[in-house]
Amino acid sequence: MVASKPLFAGDYQGGQFFDIFHTQGSNPTANWKLSGSKPAKKVYEKAVKSYVYCCEGGPTCKMQLPNDELKTMTLLQPYLVFQLYLPTGQHFSLELSVSDTSGIRRR
Repeated sequence: MVASKPLFAGDYQGGQFFDIFHTQGSNPTANWKLSGSKPAKKVYEKAVKSYVYCCEGGPTCKMQLPNDELKTMTLLQPYLVFQLYLPTGQHFSLELSVSDTSGIRRR
């Protein structure tokens, strides 16, 4: 079995930031696994004047990156930043698993 290349390993990450949660392009969720009764979709949000991912499926709506649980992702930036727009009264949860370059899981 051939080991797959980690997601974003060959992409340029030398700038000030590296965007993995973007909404640009024809299929921005190609590397994502979208699941739930109503999967997330890209919609224009007037309040932020941009496209956002809309998760209306309640607690069953999930976005997983990378789409295969056996794959890994290679991000080299020193900080991980999430920019979220959460309407008042909406519930939100985030599960994040991080490991260093040696493969050791970190908290």
